[in-house]
Amino acid sequence: LLPHRMSWLHMIHGEAALNDIVLKSGDGVGLAHERCLSLTVQKDTEILLIDLDNEKPFGRSPGESSQ
Repeated sequence: LLPHRMSWLHMIHGEAALNDIVLKSGDGVGLAHERCLSLTVQKDTEILLIDLDNEKPFGRSPGESSQ
């Protein structure tokens, strides 16, 4: 990942190994501060990788006005 970026990996269906973690349909994992990943997927596997902005990952900051 690029510096200051985060990602979410979601398994739509199938099976994959992320480094040493086995992921199955419906599983998800957050990724941050990773310089290198190994993703091995099985045949007929669908994944969704979402690139997130680490500056404001989930909307407004605490105490920030909605105006």
